[in-house]
Amino acid sequence: MSAEKEKHLIRPYGDRKDDGVVQLSFVLPVPCSEKAKEAAATVAKKLGLSHVLVSAMEKSMSASVAPDATFTTVADDIWEVPG
Repeated sequence: MSAEKEKHLIRPYGDRKDDGVVQLSFVLPVPCSEKAKEAAATVAKKLGLSHVLVSAMEKSMSASVAPDATFTTVADDIWEVPG
């Protein structure tokens, strides 16, 4: 890609400006565990993310969702769109 086109890319960012990271958070109806981590990665991949990192995982504070639910955040660093 040319330097001129590179200047016009719009990149999302998670931690650092223009790092191209997309973050997605959701709750899974399973206890916080390795199984929940694997399930979160599977969900993200089915949504089209390919370089998935489960960046956060904690017991969900919403008892109305499920008593043993896990709140997860996944990230992927492949997104950029022309501006």
